[in-house]
Amino acid sequence: MSDPVIYTPELEHTLEDEAQIAADLREAMLSISRKTDADGFHGLRSVHAKSHALLTGELEVDANLPPYLAQGLFGHVKTYPVIMRFSTTPGDILPDSVSTPRGLAIKVVGVQGARLPGTENDVTQDFVMINGPAFQTSNAKSFLNSLKLLAATTDKAEGAKVALSAVMRGTEKVIETFGGQNAMIVDSSALPEQVVKDALYSGFYSAGQRCSALRVLFLQEEIADKTIELLKGAMRELRIGDPAALATDVGPVIDEAARARLEAHAGEMQNTGKVIQRLSLPAVCQYGTFFAPLAVEIAGLEQLQQEHFGPILHVARFPGRRLDGVIESINNSRYGLTLGVHSRIETTWRRVQSQARVGNC
Repeated sequence: MSDPVIYTPELEHTLEDEAQIAADLREAMLSISRKTDADGFHGLRSVHAKSHALLTGELEVDANLPPYLAQGLFGHVKTYPVIMRFSTTPGDILPDSVSTPRGLAIKVVGVQGARLPGTENDVTQDFVMINGPAFQTSNAKSFLNSLKLLAATTDKAEGAKVALSAVMRGTEKVIETFGGQNAMIVDSSALPEQVVKDALYSGFYSAGQRCSALRVLFLQEEIADKTIELLKGAMRELRIGDPAALATDVGPVIDEAARARLEAHAGEMQNTGKVIQRLSLPAVCQYGTFFAPLAVEIAGLEQLQQEHFGPILHVARFPGRRLDGVIESINNSRYGLTLGVHSRIETTWRRVQSQARVGNC
């Protein structure tokens, strides 16, 4: 065991925007609680909502603790009554089969000593532990980013919740197998060639099954036609096949059920949207769960009522004066894990960044 770090005031650093971070943390936690209350008609904790065990017990302070540990309530040999709660991270109730970080809260009763202002009459001390060697985030700002991701998928598909719990554990590789309703906003100052390159990679590579995969491409009217034509041509260059081959761009989706859901959505989009491009599967794809990449134009994000984890790119046009409306529709979808912006105007991307309620922008 490494030597402990002895606390000194120099170890604590106050962030310049600490007050705003605290306010944003409160709002993110409240948003989780509001969602779970609306869904279940019962208020829950915004994080660690599910209890796995409530225990009572005793904490015995050892008489032979080294000096650096024999401090506070551990400074005297004594036995304290304790109450313990085992829980899991999310703010809504998930099945036990879903793996998420575990927490242990310990309330020690009968603790005397100096206290913070406002707690002088209290006689308890709390300890919060996790099943990891260290806390996942280094400061409040980093924790806020993780909390926003968790809030974005509260009451949504369990796959996304599993992915978000992986982020809270610091294992982002797990998240690559899940999806989300992610958007990219493109204004008239953007370079269409770069937009298409990014949209193609994000929307279709890895068969569109990464959590960050692009689902909806918002194009300002002035460059929509040119960008869509470039997209059609670029899609024709996609190579579909065995993901083990280095030349392959698009492999199969995860299973037959996923492929069937994508085909059903594609059929619906062909009736309610305007197909931009639907590729044909090569003969090598006759075996396996391959789905032919599809790009379709829709009127707006409101047409999409759920997530679609696969190589389908939805394209929507918008007039420049309706940028705030596009951001509002993204916020209202409550699926926003990530958001991309293509603009060479600083005030535009800063405007989007400040208004969008997504995990990462």
